[in-house]
Amino acid sequence: MKVLLIAISLVLLAGCQHLNQQVAKIVPTVEVVEPDPQQYRLKSWLQQLSQAMEMNPEEVQKNLKKLGTKRPQVINQLYHYAVLNQQLKDRLGWIRARDSLRIIKADKQVSGEVEMLVNMLLLHNQSMINADARDSRMLDALDQNQIQLDVAGEALRESRQHSELLQNKIDALTNLERNMSIRRALTTDAEKERKGE
Repeated sequence: MKVLLIAISLVLLAGCQHLNQQVAKIVPTVEVVEPDPQQYRLKSWLQQLSQAMEMNPEEVQKNLKKLGTKRPQVINQLYHYAVLNQQLKDRLGWIRARDSLRIIKADKQVSGEVEMLVNMLLLHNQSMINADARDSRMLDALDQNQIQLDVAGEALRESRQHSELLQNKIDALTNLERNMSIRRALTTDAEKERKGE
């Protein structure tokens, strides 16, 4: 009986090994893949960017106040600080965003698609800073042109007034000369008539 039990156990054990080999052929081995931290950061950062773009200026200011008065040192908070400042849509905000993104870009942990996102945002903010500077120069030039036009307009008004005064003097002199000529003619005629009598 012992021998029979041992024999049955061996047969069952052999069958289990054969079954394990068959199952191993059918079921593929599953490899556990750790998520790429860069992929997680990219997805998170894109979501933050999207949320910031939907904020109105008051919400942006409120969120910036939550971050404090100083520029954050932690990369994720620094990125959040950058995208919020970018949404202020003014020169100072774009400068803060650009400078923060430069710090992020210099970090050795930033690479791949995250680095591409940072570069794209850097380019955007620098372009906005350049456009703002160009607009400021153009507005200054327009102000200077307006001042020059105002000065030229004032000079033209003064010139017209001066010209009108001169014309009035010329007219007065012409009238005076005409009146004198008429008087001379009358005086001459009167003298001729007296002499002719």
